Amino acid sequence: MRRLVRGGALLVVLVALLALALTAAVDGAAPVVGPPATPALAAVEAGADVIVAGDPLHHLDPGDPLGTLAYQVDALARASRLFATSDPARSQRYISLALNLADYLVAHDARAPGHQLGWGLPRAWDAFDDGTVNPRNQVYAFQTALVSWALLDAYTVADRPVYLATVERAMAAYLPYGSSHLGLGCSNCFMFWYSTSPNDAGRYVKNTNVLIGLALATLYHLTGKARYQALARAVYNEETYEIVRHANYSYFGIRDPQYSPLNGPDAHIVLETFAYSQLAGLLGLSSGKTRATLDRMDAAFWNCGSACFAGSIKTGPGAPPDEYIQFMTCYPATFDPLYAPHCAKTLAAPNQPTRSPFPLAGLLYALPDLPAK
Repeated sequence: MRRLVRGGALLVVLVALLALALTAAVDGAAPVVGPPATPALAAVEAGADVIVAGDPLHHLDPGDPLGTLAYQVDALARASRLFATSDPARSQRYISLALNLADYLVAHDARAPGHQLGWGLPRAWDAFDDGTVNPRNQVYAFQTALVSWALLDAYTVADRPVYLATVERAMAAYLPYGSSHLGLGCSNCFMFWYSTSPNDAGRYVKNTNVLIGLALATLYHLTGKARYQALARAVYNEETYEIVRHANYSYFGIRDPQYSPLNGPDAHIVLETFAYSQLAGLLGLSSGKTRATLDRMDAAFWNCGSACFAGSIKTGPGAPPDEYIQFMTCYPATFDPLYAPHCAKTLAAPNQPTRSPFPLAGLLYALPDLPAK
């Protein structure tokens, strides 16, 4: 979504928390050995406690309330699992709030025009600055993907079938808003449009598409339903096609009317990289082809300069290194152990963010996948 570096910097926060990812079981692979867990556990505890103390439902983000709540549900649900044995009372506090927030998200899944299922923004918005204004509560791929992802995390720790059912309905409702006709050479590909609004028909944005794919892959992981696997694989194919066939590291897909081969990468490639690698892992596609694609995205980030490094969170005096740099130093360690020593050095630097509301999800993505239901 184009608001990655907006004033609230919510996506930058997600990048900051994902920067802690040092090890991962991608498709069942052995975890990468990282630095001692104690500082990371302290960051998890501090960050989750900040969410609890912040009373999220009474302090909604006015710009993107549902997206922000989704990040918080995701973080709390994963933190609750981490502390389930060592500190059951803490784990239960996190679960209780995560479920309250998840219930709120479920209750707000049909506020779009025509009561369409999905999630969006509480205000009217011209998403592409083209004079077409979408109404309040328009369903967008970005919020729908994030909320779906969060509800599925809540489902894995609480076994509330309503969360799974809600996501399945939302994905079914979004399916007509996309296309498989994406150019020569893109076999078995699919790309979801930016929103369900007629204004955004045929608008292809890569990072939001891969996030929807991640939600579908998670549904497959939890349910075993072949249709989710097929759709997620088609999204994976499309993203691979964009990177490998067209070297397209920009915001727009090649079929979007605003695409230009002259456009370079920007900060959106960070979340795109994360979603692509998680999607591949859930589908069991941790092959040489996936790794090569990830390496290309990684190189594009490091070569794009200030367009990718802008908008870091300031956490007080002595702000930490840019969160985008943290992410792209550490997150590839979930895919390739060669990155782990560099990541360890990054996390050993002083003034690392420990007061962010979301410092823990990166660590938790370094753990093996939650078991399927």
